[in-house]
Amino acid sequence: MFEINDEIEKYLSARGKVILNACPGSGKTTSVAYKLQDLTKETTEINKFSGVACLSFTNIAKDEINEKFKFFSGVNIKYPHLVSTIDSFINQYILLPNFHLLNPNIIRPVILENSNLLDDWTFFLTKYRIGIKPLKFMYSPSTIQKTISGGFTSNGKLPTLTGKDLSTFKNYCSSLKDWQFKKGILTNEDSSYFALDILQKFPVVGSSLIKRFSYVILDEAQDTSEIHFAIFDRLIELGLKNIEIIGDPCQSLYEWREARPDLFIDRINDRKNWDNYEYSFCRRSEQNIIDVYSKLRNNGNPIKSTLEVITNKIKVLKYELGKEEKAIEKFVELTSTFESNQIVVRGRTMLQRLLGYSVNKNYWKTDIPTLLISAKQNLAKNEIKMAVNTVRKIFVLILCPNLNYNEKRSFEHELKADFETNSHIINFINNLPSFELSLKDWTVNTEAYIKTFFELDSDFNLELKQKQGVETYDSTISKLHNINENESLIPISTIHQVKGKTFDTLMLFLSKTSLGQSISLNDYSKPVDFPNESKRMIYVALSRPRNLLIIAVPDETEDDKLIELFGKEIEIIEMNNGL
Repeated sequence: MFEINDEIEKYLSARGKVILNACPGSGKTTSVAYKLQDLTKETTEINKFSGVACLSFTNIAKDEINEKFKFFSGVNIKYPHLVSTIDSFINQYILLPNFHLLNPNIIRPVILENSNLLDDWTFFLTKYRIGIKPLKFMYSPSTIQKTISGGFTSNGKLPTLTGKDLSTFKNYCSSLKDWQFKKGILTNEDSSYFALDILQKFPVVGSSLIKRFSYVILDEAQDTSEIHFAIFDRLIELGLKNIEIIGDPCQSLYEWREARPDLFIDRINDRKNWDNYEYSFCRRSEQNIIDVYSKLRNNGNPIKSTLEVITNKIKVLKYELGKEEKAIEKFVELTSTFESNQIVVRGRTMLQRLLGYSVNKNYWKTDIPTLLISAKQNLAKNEIKMAVNTVRKIFVLILCPNLNYNEKRSFEHELKADFETNSHIINFINNLPSFELSLKDWTVNTEAYIKTFFELDSDFNLELKQKQGVETYDSTISKLHNINENESLIPISTIHQVKGKTFDTLMLFLSKTSLGQSISLNDYSKPVDFPNESKRMIYVALSRPRNLLIIAVPDETEDDKLIELFGKEIEIIEMNNGL
């Protein structure tokens, strides 16, 4: 049952150029799916070949919209309507059919799923150096993006270079992008840049697209890049009348992928050209949890919980550095009566340390064994989709090792639609040889297992690297990769991985300092202006739980400081006292 209040009713009735600024837990995705029922009817009544394009930043959000639309309507969304990611939409409807207009020598460009391949394919760029160090190793090709203004960024940021060094950087980037353009080898970020170029130079492409999709919904707009915004601004210039921009600027986490929440805020403030709506209610969390994360906001109305009762105090758990596992054990104890529990950290380095494993070292001359280990670990943590996607890549490497990149991608997409193959993937992972075997024995057994599973005519070789020492060869896979047999019982992930999700309980690990990828209590304060990325990270994490929020902090933190930050009603748990 979808309960419609006054704020929801206003949004559902809105048409034209619409902004929805929705706080965490307000059900914006549910609102979008519910509204789609009317929009899909309205657009096809005007033109049966014209539909709604509902676009989101991630596959998770896209899938959620599809599932909720089917829940409300009883049917899947279908032609002429579309629910897709922004990148897929741009590639499918702008870039791929029209790239030949920019480069007649390339019929269809290759869009890399893994941009890191550029790092391996561009050795010729080593001639660009600062001093004796090649720029290629300072600013990896996979991180380089061209901006609308014609400049270049690395990981979404301008380089801190000046003078001759900056000129060398620009020449390095120009050489890279010229090579990609001539070869037709693009990243998703490149495809957006060239899609905008197509719309600017060939307006008929945009006009045709507007006829195909007369209503556009842009979900998770806080993570939209400058180029993405420019693409939709161009479509508005070309006649798009109905467009919705939906999100929460404070939940923007993808600056490294060129996210520009400030451009979303500009549109929120542009009330002359946009109709502005806001969700200031939360159906997810109890009010004391909301009060804690609301301190990190700098705009919007106060958030009010629709839940009338507060069932648990905010708990602050003081852990000893280097003994984080004790805090995890305490979390498991405190949440034993709840069904959905989660621990979150910032960054994969701390994530792997808490999980107790790392697959960074490769003991073989091929990537297949480490991919197999990763897939089984993902399956153990119930990350089924990630495990299945990894195994599909393995299948391609095993069955078609001599295909080029484009051919491998095509075959991988074929496997995705092959339901018979997909039905065997989980069994393939589950029946892998035990990780308690030695490196040498596991390799031999896995070679035999792969040969049998795929019914190969010849032996399959997972060749071990030489000169690793007898101790390494005799060590178990579990020991070499620090695989904890109980890791599936410990629900730990990064903040990025829980974005958009809801749990009964959640514990956020804060570090001693905010150096590098770390976040700490130093980041928890009311922002003067728009909150920086560290504050937004904490905001997203703290807004996930329904009933119980636990914040883990180093044990040297004074109680008075915790009370000052989180209020007198918190419960402080001292781990070093055995409590």
